Amino acid sequence: MNSNCKNNFAFPVLRCTLFPFIAFCMFTTSGLSQKILVLDTHSGFMFKRYRFTPGDKFCIKTNDGHHYRDTIRALGDSVVVLTKNTITLQDIRSVYIDRSNIVTRSFSKAFLLFGVGFPALDAFNNFINREQPLFKKPALIEGGAVTSGGLLLKMLQVRKYRLNKRNTLKTIDLSPA
Repeated sequence: MNSNCKNNFAFPVLRCTLFPFIAFCMFTTSGLSQKILVLDTHSGFMFKRYRFTPGDKFCIKTNDGHHYRDTIRALGDSVVVLTKNTITLQDIRSVYIDRSNIVTRSFSKAFLLFGVGFPALDAFNNFINREQPLFKKPALIEGGAVTSGGLLLKMLQVRKYRLNKRNTLKTIDLSPA
């Protein structure tokens, strides 16, 4: 121990280790300012907040009709910097939120594959056995129903939020005061 940490304080270990650690934490966090992009949605009595940080995937539609599906690189006070574009918050008309997970994505792909594959397999079997007609009505109905289910799952995975009074998009600065 050095001379100024010996016995002039009741808890020398705290004075020599804890106080410098607290000072280090205060100085290092003051230089790290982080902004997040927040989508607040209100529907009836429900309130939901979606948070986006740099590095997140972001899908939007602007007022001029362009769609952007890109990664957020940086956030400003009223600007979103994507990989290839810079867009102001006032230019954004709609935000698309992907609510899919591994189960919905895999079931959607399996239903689409099975919906196309079952009538094809049935037609191949009928061709080998020389049965007529080649495409049977029950196989086509089942394949169409399963394909429709896969497309419905795919459509329900993405939710569109149009920005208005109920759905707002803003940036929040999380840096310490």
